Amino acid sequence: MKWFAYPLALVAWLLVAIYLFIFTWNALSSDPNPEWAWYLLAVAGAYLLSTFILSKVKGAWEMEVVIQVALVLGPLLWYLNDRPPYTPPVYVFMVQAGFEGEARVYFTNDESTKTKVGSEADTLYFKFDARGEMTINEDFLTVREAMQNRFYFLYPDQTRKKINVVAEGTSIPTDSTTYVAYEDSIKSTKGNIELMIWKVSRADRMK
Repeated sequence: MKWFAYPLALVAWLLVAIYLFIFTWNALSSDPNPEWAWYLLAVAGAYLLSTFILSKVKGAWEMEVVIQVALVLGPLLWYLNDRPPYTPPVYVFMVQAGFEGEARVYFTNDESTKTKVGSEADTLYFKFDARGEMTINEDFLTVREAMQNRFYFLYPDQTRKKINVVAEGTSIPTDSTTYVAYEDSIKSTKGNIELMIWKVSRADRMK
């Protein structure tokens, strides 16, 4: 078999074609070529050199197959093992400072619905509107866990103060002026959660 007809060589040609596509796309849009694109050419060159050597060194075809598979899977496995593990984002929920009443979270399957108001690294911030409502396309259990642990008042200067989350009916000193929140109710249709209601109030007015 000619060296340029080896399966490994075909993979190399594919990498070269991908590089040329990226290069052309960026050239047409006047964007700089990403630095990682050069690795495509480097790997392609190494593969072509390997196929040339394999064509000159006559050995069992089984060994040639093993070598080619190892050269293709090796970099892929290295990349998968070397990259950092996926860390799910941390959700933070905020309502305007001093809000009292029902904080309503409506759940939808509309992919275009987003109420994210900002992000920092792996943290996403969700803000209730002035009426204490929001509509989001997020996992219910993830939202509930975030409300239980990361529910804040948002002040005009963008500072935050954590709201104490308690269980409904918890005994609170009547002279307390601390704000508290608790999950009041959930509404669903055919097993799909549509609405989650939280109550926010001053502790001495909590019912």
